[in-house]
Amino acid sequence: MTTLCDTIRSLLKKELTSQLLTEHFDVVLLAMDDIVDDGMLLDLDADAIVAREAQRELASDDQSVEHSLASALALARDQFLKSMRS
Repeated sequence: MTTLCDTIRSLLKKELTSQLLTEHFDVVLLAMDDIVDDGMLLDLDADAIVAREAQRELASDDQSVEHSLASALALARDQFLKSMRS
């Protein structure tokens, strides 16, 4: 949990509030995806996760990549919210 909080703080460069997390839910999901996959911890180094996210931002200059990412995030968000309701 500490890694997730540290990662999100670094990416958003602000203190965490519920409003900030809601407004930037895509960042939260990306950070969670980098830390955990299918229940397995992948990485606990917040700096490494932030560096990967920075690389993704640089690589996503192409409009079609951004659209694909937005679609994937929307799907991930919907699945996450659906699982939270269950």
